[in-house]
Amino acid sequence: MRKIIKTGLFVSMAFILACETAEDNSLEVARKCIDEAARLVVTSTTAAKAQAAICEARVSSMTSKESGKIGFAAVLILEDKFTLMSNIASSMSSGSNKLANAMEQLVFTGDVANTNYLKMVNTYGPRSQSSGIQKITDLAKIANVTRSISAGSTAAQLETGIAGLTPANASTPGTSEYQIVQAAISMQASSCAGAGATSATCSVLTQAIGSSADPVAIMTAIQTYAAGSN
Repeated sequence: MRKIIKTGLFVSMAFILACETAEDNSLEVARKCIDEAARLVVTSTTAAKAQAAICEARVSSMTSKESGKIGFAAVLILEDKFTLMSNIASSMSSGSNKLANAMEQLVFTGDVANTNYLKMVNTYGPRSQSSGIQKITDLAKIANVTRSISAGSTAAQLETGIAGLTPANASTPGTSEYQIVQAAISMQASSCAGAGATSATCSVLTQAIGSSADPVAIMTAIQTYAAGSN
């Protein structure tokens, strides 16, 4: 009996290790895939997108944090946003209309109906468990929800879209106001955590949402912020 138990345990462990090795191998292939896609961005956008689509497909059914990061990068490449990350950081740290200028760069074609946008905010951003990626995910949500009710995707048009929102709706789940406020709260929290407390992004978000915890007051503060030259 003891021999049977040992044999059974050995077989079980062998199976588990085989599964882990298979997943590790799949992740390694996906890492190499996204590295190649990132390199191709410099020389051929078309080739980079084709490669990124392959990478995204490789990690779509995985659940690890690493797969979330790879999928997130793939989506950025597919939507021509990969090279804009440094521009977004610059927009949030200097000049005027910081938030709107950063938002403009993360508007996806088709905004909230875009398949890659949905993968970013619903799957890869949360799966990555990365505060940096979550910040971009939240900003993308603010940008695309705003674009969905705006006349266009320029910074000025997005600001006009925000001005036309109704703060009283911010407490009602599903409304544009509610989604924007919740994303702004999440972005502020991830931006201001730890060493980020002194960052330019934290400063912008703290100014934008104000000091109240009330969603209606936060939406009003965002409108006031957007209407200025902050």
